[in-house]
Amino acid sequence: MTPITCDELQTLLRRGKPIHERSLTGLDLNGVDFAGAALLKCDLRGASLGGASLGQAALHECDLSGLDLSGCQLDRAAFVACNLSGARFGDRPLKQLTVAQSDLRGADLRGASPSLCQWVASDLSGALLGQTRWFKVSTLQCRFEGADFSGAYLHQAVFHQADLTTCNLTGLSALESLWIGCNLAGQNLAGASLPRCTLMDCDLSDADLSGADLSQGNLKGAKLHRTHMENLHAPHTLLLEADLVDTDLRGADLTASVAQKARLAGVDLRGTKLAMSFWKHSSHQGSDFGSADLRHADLSHLHGDRDCRFGGANLSRAKLHCTDLPNRALLGAHTATAEKTHKKLAQAEALSLEMELNP
Repeated sequence: MTPITCDELQTLLRRGKPIHERSLTGLDLNGVDFAGAALLKCDLRGASLGGASLGQAALHECDLSGLDLSGCQLDRAAFVACNLSGARFGDRPLKQLTVAQSDLRGADLRGASPSLCQWVASDLSGALLGQTRWFKVSTLQCRFEGADFSGAYLHQAVFHQADLTTCNLTGLSALESLWIGCNLAGQNLAGASLPRCTLMDCDLSDADLSGADLSQGNLKGAKLHRTHMENLHAPHTLLLEADLVDTDLRGADLTASVAQKARLAGVDLRGTKLAMSFWKHSSHQGSDFGSADLRHADLSHLHGDRDCRFGGANLSRAKLHCTDLPNRALLGAHTATAEKTHKKLAQAEALSLEMELNP
């Protein structure tokens, strides 16, 4: 790789020429304006970039490992297949920064405020992301093994198919963020503030969500095996087709939540707030609804096995239309004003199903 001098570099930049396979190692690039420049397969290790501007620059297969970028303007810069391992980004805003297929292992972004960024197929293993404040940052197919998110705040962030099992999420909070198909098994999110967040098709097995705020959240298709959800605050939350096994929901608030077609086995729901919740076509093996508040809840077509229990539960005005439960399941429950099976509706549903199966 041919070295380049500062004068030659400035000439190429003024002419708008791409900088291809040149070594900028050790150069003093303080204050240099790379705005809109194209750097291809360049080596910038050891260069000083204080006060430099890489705004709207495009860097492809460049080596910036270990660089101090804290004083460098990076708005709208694009890094593709670059080595940014160990780079220090500083405690400042990072606007519309695009990173694709790049190495950010051990990169230091502590205190940074990335916004409107896209990070795709990049490796952020061991990255320091503590106290960062994200806004509309999308991460797709990125690696986060051992990354530190402690104290981070994520607003409308997106994580797609990320394995976050080894990340430090202590003190993390989020608003309206999305985790799609992510692995969060075993994570400690106790007491976390996550209102209006989506954790769709995520694995939260053995995770601790006790006391967390997931109000108006989305747990559609989530795997919740042995998950601690005691005293969870999650009214108006979607649990459609969620898979709960040996989950502890004691004292949780799931008021007006939707658990249609959810599968529950050995789930402890004692004392939960389930008023106006929706359980249509959910299946239960040994679910314990003891003393739960199920006023005005819809349990239509709910199926429960012989170990399903509702003792002491308040089912006032609850819908028990076509509910499939053994007689003893409702022993001790308050069902005096519950709505039983509506025969004409059941006949209409059966006819509709037959027509659907045999058009």
